[in-house]
Amino acid sequence: FHVVIDSGDTPFTQGSGLFTFDGHDEPVVIPGGARRLTSPGVAARAGSHVVTFRVPTSNDAGERPVAATMIHIAEPPSALLVSVTGIEPPLAQRLKAQGVRVEIASEATCDLAPPVDVVVLGPGAGARCADDVASRVAAGTGLLVIGGEGPRGLTRLRGTALEPLLPVELPAPPPPPDATPNPPKPPDARRPPDPEQPKPVIDDAERKAMRVALLLVIDQSGSMAGLKIAMAREAAIAAARTLSPDDRVGVIAFDEETDWIAPFQDAREMASLVRRVQQLDAGGGTNFYPALKDGFARIAMQPCGVRHVVLITDGATRAAVFRDIVEGAAAQGITLSAVSVGEGADTRLLGLLAQWGQGRLYPATDPERLPQVITLDAKRFVHAPRDAAKDQPNAPDVVPPSDTPPPPADEPARVPDPPEAPKRTPPRSPRVATAAPFLAGLESATWPNLAHPEAMSVRGLGIAPLVWADGTPALVIGRASTGRCAVLAADAFSVDARELWLWSEGGRAVAQLVRSLAPARASTDDAPDVRFVALADGTAAAIVGSPGGGLLRLRPAGGGDELRAVCRPAGDLSVAALATMPAAGVWIGEFAATDAEQSSSIATGSRGAPPRDDNALADELASRSGAKLIDRVPTPRDGPPLEHREDRAPPLLAAAALLLIVDAALRRGVRG
Repeated sequence: FHVVIDSGDTPFTQGSGLFTFDGHDEPVVIPGGARRLTSPGVAARAGSHVVTFRVPTSNDAGERPVAATMIHIAEPPSALLVSVTGIEPPLAQRLKAQGVRVEIASEATCDLAPPVDVVVLGPGAGARCADDVASRVAAGTGLLVIGGEGPRGLTRLRGTALEPLLPVELPAPPPPPDATPNPPKPPDARRPPDPEQPKPVIDDAERKAMRVALLLVIDQSGSMAGLKIAMAREAAIAAARTLSPDDRVGVIAFDEETDWIAPFQDAREMASLVRRVQQLDAGGGTNFYPALKDGFARIAMQPCGVRHVVLITDGATRAAVFRDIVEGAAAQGITLSAVSVGEGADTRLLGLLAQWGQGRLYPATDPERLPQVITLDAKRFVHAPRDAAKDQPNAPDVVPPSDTPPPPADEPARVPDPPEAPKRTPPRSPRVATAAPFLAGLESATWPNLAHPEAMSVRGLGIAPLVWADGTPALVIGRASTGRCAVLAADAFSVDARELWLWSEGGRAVAQLVRSLAPARASTDDAPDVRFVALADGTAAAIVGSPGGGLLRLRPAGGGDELRAVCRPAGDLSVAALATMPAAGVWIGEFAATDAEQSSSIATGSRGAPPRDDNALADELASRSGAKLIDRVPTPRDGPPLEHREDRAPPLLAAAALLLIVDAALRRGVRG
């Protein structure tokens, strides 16, 4: 972290300042006219720390004024990222880089996750685990709800246990299709089935034609380590989720060897598939010929009408004769698409493989786009043929007569174009509208576009630090039961939030938001307050806001002799007697309590010895102690004639009154 030093209205003197953190000095260059300076980066453990800054001065004495403060660093918070798949999202790496401890879980396993400080619900997640998350929030856990596209948006939480806890009115579900009556359809020209010979709605041949087999062949060589393999895992789960429950899916991985991560299984068994795909790990070389050959042989045995293979790799493979196996598979109706990840893939070979396999080549220079690329390919080569099969039943007795001549036998069947994707809401850029703790250092930042913006409204005592251009809330923060809650009406979780992650402050902004939602913790290393009190006899006392006594060690921030004092217990305070009042200035050091294993850092100040003004001192002590000053002493009675007597009553009474006031002040200070 960095410390910002502010000089107020008067600029610093140009030169070199000295920044000190727990006794370690770092020079800071001060440009002319500067009013705000930033310290060098500091890494420190949780606890209390002393920060001082000495600035140059233009006076002849060459003195360097000193400023000091105490800072308290809390333990890093922990966050549970809940997604539909349980695969690590891009948000996880950004939070880890900012020091947040991250746990990953799917909706199905959320209730098995350990206790954390903040739960983050990614797009689409939350409905199945709403009861568990609501109980966590009731116990003080923070909550961050992130929007998404379509059904992955905020409307997914309508009617769940979380809806009444949120500080927003959730957006209404999308309106039904236009109710405008469509032109009447022509009468169905198909002959009704013969009641004497009833026919099932879908026979075995039709069922087979509508089933899909999808095989993902994924590179797990060493060059795929990090973000690439993480995105490959997420892409595999995303592709499998596009299938129908009766479809078949398999995952085979390769480096120098071939490994069936998930042999062919029904797509409904998602929990099993997720666990298997999470085993993908990078290491080794690249050789995908054996994986393709074995994969083609296995998928050919699947009783499905549509069979498609997707090859994902980022490197160059060993030399082999690929054309024969790829064209042989295509002759059996098995299509092949290839995805080149990054800049090092052999795109020439991959392009030939896609051409021989009647598929497509997708260059994914940005690994974060892998899930989108694989989903697009599934729409083209999996869903479109299956939808065409649904609309073309095989039974001859239900096919209407047609005057249109059939196409020539040698004309290849045309794969219909995939249906148009639903229109997406264009990204929008929020702006800062209200101050909030998580915006520290980002008050004047220009935010990037956020994907899948939604409309929502504030409920209760929530505030909207970020709003869209039209003034509607983009981020709302409030209380949810006993925990803090924030709702972001956009995606800051998945690969769709790419512009946020490309922003230099994106990771910091989201991490600070998560930190601000964590419950407040009582620090185990808070530094006690220390103050000096001047006494009437010229001595002084150091009062430490910690019980039990201990050893106080202080030294002037600008250099000088160390002050050591043994503090005695005095109720909930500790008090040390000092021979003289410490010199005016900033004092730094530590206090080692008698019953503590570690000492606490201390920064305090001294005004120095007060001027010798007994009347002013008496007034001050009387005011602090609540005692009443005797401002006039009665005159003594007259003695017998010719009797000589020295009248000492006025000075003695004044001295006694002053001692009583000092005693009352000390007792009050020690008790208070």
